[in-house]
Amino acid sequence: MTTITINGIELFYREKGSGLPLLLIHGTGGNADIWGETFDALAADHHVIAYDRRGFSRSVSPPVKDLHLHSEDAAALLTDMHAAPATVVGWSAGGIIALDLAVNHPELVSSLVLCEPPLHARKHPQISFVKDFLKVRVYRWMK
Repeated sequence: MTTITINGIELFYREKGSGLPLLLIHGTGGNADIWGETFDALAADHHVIAYDRRGFSRSVSPPVKDLHLHSEDAAALLTDMHAAPATVVGWSAGGIIALDLAVNHPELVSSLVLCEPPLHARKHPQISFVKDFLKVRVYRWMK
């Protein structure tokens, strides 16, 4: 089992391929294996990294609801693995984490792919999410 110590915890990760880095962030209830055959297909042209988020599957840690902390884990993972800037793909809640990563660490993200992010799922979102969402809207307006 391949792990890396990030922010004081052991995160399980998988990596394969060479080329431009590509980070895959799973949603709630998933893990690094959720990408299935897509992981191998992407590795034909990219250095692909998928990991079990903090508190999920093989990354043993108490559960954490703070998606910003998950984003900081992703930032440290990219930095420690010398895999930045990377294309970051986030599925479901992983999309929110990817968005937070891009807003707070733009130097680590070359492009962003959000798959079914639950942007409107919360009736009472955390202020950090609202702030990040508004930053993205302003950036889009400025372009």
